[in-house]
Amino acid sequence: MTSKYFTCKECYENTPVRTMATDRVELERDKGETFMMECAHCYVRKEIHVNDVNAVPNKIVTGVGVAVGVAAAVALWNIGFIAWISGGLPVIIYGAQRKSASTFNSYYLTRRN
Repeated sequence: MTSKYFTCKECYENTPVRTMATDRVELERDKGETFMMECAHCYVRKEIHVNDVNAVPNKIVTGVGVAVGVAAAVALWNIGFIAWISGGLPVIIYGAQRKSASTFNSYYLTRRN
């Protein structure tokens, strides 16, 4: 689950978009090709196209992965190599987050007129 946002054309600040969509096609099915959003900074209501939405790795999911990885490494320290494997868990989670964000951002939908 990545974090989605759009950049306001008035104040150039990022505003989060709440959606569980994993790609732009799913976002279009969820919200439509264009949908209304209000900028969280300048409070201007704008019509946003699905291509204006971008994704970044979710900091909360990555933080939970780091916490679980560190806790597992500490708990399994006496077992040996398993602690090293569990220590790699945050890297795996962050890599999955980056790949998911890259997949979302890699293609755009054609605009209908």
